[in-house]
Amino acid sequence: MDPEEIKRAKGLEKTALVGEAVEKLIDSDSAKRDYLDRARIVARVYKAILPDAAAIEFSPDAVLISVLAERIRSLMPKPDISSIMQDVEELLDRSVAPIPYEPPEDPELIDIGQIDFDKLRQKFDTGKQRTEAEQLRALLSQKLAQMVAGNPTRADFLERFQKLIDGYNSGSQNVEAFFNALMRLAEALSEEEQETLREGLTEEEKALFDILTKPEPELTEKEREQVKAVARTLLQTLKDEKLVLDWTKKEQARGAVRQVIEVTLDDGLPDAYDEETFYRKCDGLYRHVFDAYQRGPGGIYAAA
Repeated sequence: MDPEEIKRAKGLEKTALVGEAVEKLIDSDSAKRDYLDRARIVARVYKAILPDAAAIEFSPDAVLISVLAERIRSLMPKPDISSIMQDVEELLDRSVAPIPYEPPEDPELIDIGQIDFDKLRQKFDTGKQRTEAEQLRALLSQKLAQMVAGNPTRADFLERFQKLIDGYNSGSQNVEAFFNALMRLAEALSEEEQETLREGLTEEEKALFDILTKPEPELTEKEREQVKAVARTLLQTLKDEKLVLDWTKKEQARGAVRQVIEVTLDDGLPDAYDEETFYRKCDGLYRHVFDAYQRGPGGIYAAA
């Protein structure tokens, strides 16, 4: 891609050429990081020589480099880029060759349950494949962070995601295979969310239920319903009585939470839980409650 061609173009043609350049620059994570590192250096140097009149000579190149970098960042999971954004805005204000910024398409796809997989496949087949794969990767990264924080038994999805990225970066699969694998993972995450609804549980209740049932013990359908009731009772008791503000900082409050977990499980779990399994589940539940409800009864679920 010839930078001079991009700078000479106007309007939609310029925007399209910028998109094509981004597609080439995100060939791999290492290539992407290398470009972003170089773009930061250019932005700093350019800013350092302003407002010297000599800077005007380099303005079109500096703007192009920075806008390409910002387009790449827009495909990635949401980082803190406030300082870089300020540099880019200053460059655009002083530029003699401004380039329109095109935001990522389909912002409504934040909810993975609303993804139209057929449409996504069509966009990949007919569009810029690396760009589409990068957008899907960013979406999954954000969704997985939310899902695993709310339910630690979903960590295997995160491991699967990381293996996909490692395989792609190692060159063991091309962009189409990478995209197909991301699609399968997205479908699996959507199915996981649907399972919560089928079980008749809230996200909070499902987290407790999964900790109590995965990967063991084997339960009958009647026993599963019994464990659901235990999860609901435990959650409600903790919220009503124990998860006060700053409870994690007080030894007595922490002990009370642990005691409620053990008593509730001891009273309600079926006989399928032997002593070793029982205490392992108590440990798992306490760790989850400690991590998820440090801010009180709403915990991390309140923001969601």
